[in-house]
Amino acid sequence: MSNYPLKPWLVIIAVTLCGCEVAKTRYAPDFRQPHVEGALTDNKVIYRLDLSNEGLATLPEFVRSLKTLRMLNLDNNPDLNMDQTLREICTHLNQLNTLRLNGLNLVTLPGGLSDCRALTHLSLSKNPNLDLATAMPVLARLPLEYLNLSHNNLSTLPRSIKGLNYLQDLRLSHNRLIDGPAYNYLSQLPSLYSLWLDHNQLATLPLNLGELAQIRYLFLDHNRLSTFGPHMTGMQQLRVVHLNHNNFTTLPVELTQMPSLMVVFAAGNCISRISKAFAAQRQHLNGIVLDQNCLQEQEVQRAQKLFRNYFLFSAENQRMNH
Repeated sequence: MSNYPLKPWLVIIAVTLCGCEVAKTRYAPDFRQPHVEGALTDNKVIYRLDLSNEGLATLPEFVRSLKTLRMLNLDNNPDLNMDQTLREICTHLNQLNTLRLNGLNLVTLPGGLSDCRALTHLSLSKNPNLDLATAMPVLARLPLEYLNLSHNNLSTLPRSIKGLNYLQDLRLSHNRLIDGPAYNYLSQLPSLYSLWLDHNQLATLPLNLGELAQIRYLFLDHNRLSTFGPHMTGMQQLRVVHLNHNNFTTLPVELTQMPSLMVVFAAGNCISRISKAFAAQRQHLNGIVLDQNCLQEQEVQRAQKLFRNYFLFSAENQRMNH
């Protein structure tokens, strides 16, 4: 969102509604510093630990004593012995609920991971050789609420993904997903409310995707979409939709049939007109972003009258002032 010259009020709305991260920070002090390891013996309570990019082959011994640890980041340690590491994690870190295993060249997930009974957030991004079908039985035994499978070269999804009954946030960004039967399984995830399908190869939206009636946040940026489809109106709880950088030439009129919709992001398309049907959305649609589109001056003026208090256009696209 920071790529667009937005007004502050819409930025606040977008961040509030989307639950997006606005900054990335390291999760703990640098434990390579000698004084920190010494401090661990002084009964200091450690909740987060970042051991990413450390060239680890095994889990450092001091980690086993961190009984209060909630979050562990092991990203980008491709030589890490995962069988041994996960066995130690599940044995000693009983309160761990967030584990990052990005960029580890994983092919399979050791079965011992399912012994981490408190694990609710798991990130497996940037493991393009991961066999998701064989990993699913392990994942299904965890109470996962968040799963990141982005940057994994996925072209489809295994049927067994529907067994993730507690999953609320699924990230499938930067893969090679296209339309297909795999989306039948996503529609069977009863708790899913946030779905990230941006940076894939979707030319149409799968029919079953509209059956996700409980979805609130949908990310479809950087695909090949030119239509939304009437089947998507089944998403009656949808609050925020991201359609940036697709192939839309008109703003999908189906969005007017989603009563919970509050913010629409549609920058970087070739939208040249907006249907008058959007006038009926005034009571709940708070904002729309249409930077880098093809609206002509006449259409901009019409939109200004229609959506004066509800729609936002940047100066890059026109000269409207709110």
